Amino acid sequence: MSNAFSQIHRAGDFISTTNYDLLLEQATSAETVTYTDPGRILQMLRGEAQRRIIHLHGAYDPAHGIDDIIADKIKKHRTQQF
Repeated sequence: MSNAFSQIHRAGDFISTTNYDLLLEQATSAETVTYTDPGRILQMLRGEAQRRIIHLHGAYDPAHGIDDIIADKIKKHRTQQF
């Protein structure tokens, strides 16, 4: 499976996922971009920036300090409203 994703990435296609883990990055050697950086995603789609794995709901990698899961932020926001 990782070989298939690696070939897709090398072919120039975009890869997006709703998974939080970084397994696709490991398979493709690509970097991560999430919903928190829409400008970079637009640049990628226009061909103005290096292609990365797009994490639609955020990413989680405690070893590298990445934790921007959207569901956690929504839950926190709702809790703070009450």
